Amino acid sequence: MIFYMYALRRFGRQIWREPHTVMGASLLMLLLSLPVVTAGLALCAGVQYMHDKERGIGITWRGAVQSVRPCMGKAIAMGIVDLCCLVACVSAVAWLVAGRDFALTLLSTVFLYLALFYLSTALYRYPILVLNPSLPLTQVALCATGIALKNLGYVFLYWCVLLLALMICAVTGVGLVLLLPGASALLMATAWSESLKRDEYKRTNAA
Repeated sequence: MIFYMYALRRFGRQIWREPHTVMGASLLMLLLSLPVVTAGLALCAGVQYMHDKERGIGITWRGAVQSVRPCMGKAIAMGIVDLCCLVACVSAVAWLVAGRDFALTLLSTVFLYLALFYLSTALYRYPILVLNPSLPLTQVALCATGIALKNLGYVFLYWCVLLLALMICAVTGVGLVLLLPGASALLMATAWSESLKRDEYKRTNAA
C-alpha cells in the first residue's frame, strides 16, 4: 500500500508544482484527439510527454508525437476499442436503471464490471505500448491485465482520483480542458514507473 500512496503523492506534487507541464500535455492531447477516433493516439502522446519530463528529457510536442509514430496505428485501434467500451458501459448503465428484465439486468451488471476493469487496464496499456511499440495489441492487453490484477489497490485509487478530478473539473469548467487530459497522462506514467519500482523492490528483497 505504501507504493500506491507514494505514487499518489508524486502525482499530486507534480500537478501542484508544475501545472504548466500538465497543461502542455492537455493541449497536445486535445489537438491530437480533435477527431475523436484518435483519442488513443492522444493518450500515447500525453504519456510520452510526461514520461520524457520524468526522465529529465527536453519535452516538446513535436518530440512526443515523433516518439509515438511507431505505435500510431495500434494506439488509434486501442483508443477506438476503449471508446466502444465506454459507449457499451453507458448502455449497460441505462439497462440497469431501467431494470425491466432480471436476466438482462444481471447480464448488464456483469458486463459493466468487466468493461470497467478493462478500462482500468488503460492505466498500464498505453505506457506499455509507448515503451514497446513492437508488441502486438493482444500481448499489450494481457500484460496490462496482469499488472492491474497485481496492483488492484492502485487501480482503485486511480478511479477515486479520476472521479475527484471530474468533480473538480465540473465545478471549475476550464479545468476539464486544461488539466484533466494531462493529469490522466501523468497518472498513467506515474503508475507505470511505480509498478516497475515495486517489482524491482520485490526482486531485491527476494534475493
